[in-house]
Amino acid sequence: MPIALGLLAGCSGTPVATVEPFRTALRDVCVAREDVLSEGTAQQIEANNLALRRMLKRGSQCRAPGGKPAAVPAQAKREPSTS
Repeated sequence: MPIALGLLAGCSGTPVATVEPFRTALRDVCVAREDVLSEGTAQQIEANNLALRRMLKRGSQCRAPGGKPAAVPAQAKREPSTS
């Protein structure tokens, strides 16, 4: 058993978790004008996208109709509080 304890002691650093892998993996669901959705499905997609934007403090990842990225709402531009 002393050997196992010696091995564990060498790996006893403080683990640091980051959300960066999740930030890049979670994406908005983008809908094209040609897509046919029921009102309920459209509302669920928009609610999911809004929740992601608020949680990750970012703007929309979907393109606006002109091919430009959608505008970032003022609320998404805020820096997270440190309190």
